[in-house]
Amino acid sequence: SQFYELNRLLDRIVQLKEELLDMEDNQKNKHSVVGYKPILYAYLELDFDQHVFQHPKLQRRINGIKNVKKRYEGNLYEKREIIYRVLRESANTNGRWKSVTAAINDVYPTLEKELKAFDQNWVKNRIAENNSKIAKLQEALENNKKRYKRAGDIKIQDRTYINYIKSLEEKNREFRQALKAYNVADILKKKIAFNSNDQEQTLLNHVRNCPELLAEIIEKDSK
Repeated sequence: SQFYELNRLLDRIVQLKEELLDMEDNQKNKHSVVGYKPILYAYLELDFDQHVFQHPKLQRRINGIKNVKKRYEGNLYEKREIIYRVLRESANTNGRWKSVTAAINDVYPTLEKELKAFDQNWVKNRIAENNSKIAKLQEALENNKKRYKRAGDIKIQDRTYINYIKSLEEKNREFRQALKAYNVADILKKKIAFNSNDQEQTLLNHVRNCPELLAEIIEKDSK
């Protein structure tokens, strides 16, 4: 259950605090980041409707992550997996890098190509999904007309359907415009994860905050 899993996370927090007490000051920050991050994301997966922790800073952090998840509509995690896979495969084939900067510089041409291909496919899938929804809504509208006593009647339900269809058609216009662009992210902007004026730097910043990944791709004792 949710609360059973929550208790497990609380036990892990207590354990982590005890571990930090026995560490040198220069080790505490890194260990706390590595330890607390999976706990935070595990808590988010429990998907509580209300905040369990009455801690303003933590609540803001949780809200921020939820907003990012909502904004990217699912493409954030899939794109992260592409980044991690490319880095791991290259490290396994060619050896680890001395720094994160060297790693990103090395694989960026491959990443740029794969991320662009993902964006194109993601947009095409959204268009197909929206077209399917539009077809079902239009069918529902036609079925409603057959039940009307007077041809001129417009039900509240129909207005909702019509407005939803217009919204989906507007989204598809934007998606089709994006497909014609050199980079779909130029049109969709924040709807696409890891989109910025300097994508390479954005990827660099992200990977620097992934301690488990760094342990796999960066040489030990390197910065």
